[in-house]
Amino acid sequence: MSENYRLVLIRWVDSYGCGAVWNELESAKAFLHECVSVGWIVKDSADAVVVVPHLSPQCDDIGAEEQGCGDMTIPICAIRSIEDVSVAEKDAEAPTPTYIPNA
Repeated sequence: MSENYRLVLIRWVDSYGCGAVWNELESAKAFLHECVSVGWIVKDSADAVVVVPHLSPQCDDIGAEEQGCGDMTIPICAIRSIEDVSVAEKDAEAPTPTYIPNA
């Protein structure tokens, strides 16, 4: 599943604006909204990258193919950088964290 895709952190810029009120044109400011996305690149083309933060493996018990959720298509022209993310192997000696609901 995830081993078939590249896990990355993408720094990119998005549009900013669309104020709710009328403003004088002289008060307009040029501003880029900086964003960071983390996930697996599932599609990569000359125009855009599709990154998905949530993956689920194929599940034959219910007939579900490999799936993803939360996909974000980022235009190549908006991308400032792409960094590979590595996941450390779990230490066999380290204790397993326990989740306690409503704690």
